[in-house]
Amino acid sequence: MLNLIFILVTLLIIAGLISLSWSGKRYWLGSLRRMYAEIKWRMAHDRKTSGNARALLAANTASLPTRTLVLVYNSMFGMPLSLDEVHLPSGCAITTNRRYRREAAAVIYHIPTLPRRTRIQRYPGQLQVAWFIESGAQYPLLNDPQFMRQFDLSISFRQNADIWSPCYFPDFDQLAGAAPQPKHHERLLAAFISYPADHSGRRDYLQALMRHLEVHSYGSLFRNRPLSRDVGRATKLQVLSGYKFNLAYENSIESDYVTEKFFDPLEAGCVPVYLGAPNIERYAPGDHCYINAADFAGPEALAAYLIALNEDEAAYNAYHAWRRQPPRAGYQRLYEAQRIHPLIRLCKLLQQRPLPDRSSVLSRSH
Repeated sequence: MLNLIFILVTLLIIAGLISLSWSGKRYWLGSLRRMYAEIKWRMAHDRKTSGNARALLAANTASLPTRTLVLVYNSMFGMPLSLDEVHLPSGCAITTNRRYRREAAAVIYHIPTLPRRTRIQRYPGQLQVAWFIESGAQYPLLNDPQFMRQFDLSISFRQNADIWSPCYFPDFDQLAGAAPQPKHHERLLAAFISYPADHSGRRDYLQALMRHLEVHSYGSLFRNRPLSRDVGRATKLQVLSGYKFNLAYENSIESDYVTEKFFDPLEAGCVPVYLGAPNIERYAPGDHCYINAADFAGPEALAAYLIALNEDEAAYNAYHAWRRQPPRAGYQRLYEAQRIHPLIRLCKLLQQRPLPDRSSVLSRSH
C-alpha cells in the first residue's frame, strides 16, 4: 500500500513539473536540489563534532563566558562548513552535532533553509542566532516580526545586524587593479541572468530594454549568445571584460542586499548598470563607477543613455576614472568591518556579554 502511495505521489510530482513553464521547472527542481542538499548535509553533520569542540567539551575547568560552544543547527544551502579551519578565539568552538544543543552558549539557525515549523528551543543563558544573506522578498519569514522575535542576535547582510556579513564584498585592489580592456561598439551590453526568482521586475525590464537596444544575453533568461565553455564566475568575468556595460540586476530590491552582480563587472573592467538596493551608493568603491537604472524614467530612457555613451568615448571613460583614485573612505570601512570571519566575531561577542552562569548545564557535557 505504501509503495502504491509513493508511486502515485511521484507521478503527480512528475505531471506537475511537465505542466510547468521552463522557469517554473527550474524553480521547483532547484528547490528539490536544495532540499536534497540539506538532508545530505544533516546526515553528514548530525553526529559530527570538530576537534576544537571535542577539546573544549573535554576541558574540566572553563565556564562561560570563557568557554563558549556554538551549535550550527542547519546548513547554508548544503555548503560545507570547515569547522577546524576557522581560527576561533581561545575557549570558543563550533559544532554541528545537535547532541550538544543543551551545552551550547548559542545556536545558529540559517533561516532560508530552516523548516517553518522548527521549534526554537531555549535553555537557560542560551542565545538564539538568525543567520541569512538572502532578502526578505525571497524568504518572507525574514520580514515576519513574530517569527524573528524568537532570535536574540542576527548575522546578516543588513547593516543593522548584530554581526554584519555581506553577500559579497571584495578588496578595492581586486576591483581596480587591472586596466579595462579596449571596448568595441558592437559589444555594448551583456546580461547574465539565469536564476528564475524575480522579485525586482528584472525579467520585464530586460525584455523591454531589448526592444530599444541590442543586449547580448548569456544567461538562460532570453539567451541569444552561447557560451562554448562555461566554468562559472571565471567565464563570466572573461566575457564581461570585452563589454562596456553589464546588466547587474538583483533578483530582489532591499536596502543592503548587494551581491556579486554589482561587483563582478567592476572587477572585469566593465560598468555595471544596476537595479537593486536603494542604498547602492554606500557600496560603491569610487565616484561615478556605475549607472543606476532607478535614475531613469524607464527602459527606453536608459537605452538612449547607453547608446549615447557608446558614441562618446570621453563620457564613457569617465566611468573608469575611479580606478586611478584611492577607495572611498566609507567603502574601506565596510571592507575592514567584514574581514574577520562572522563566526569569530560571534564568539567574541558571546565572550564579552555578561551571560548567566551555566556551570550546571556544562557539567553534563559529554
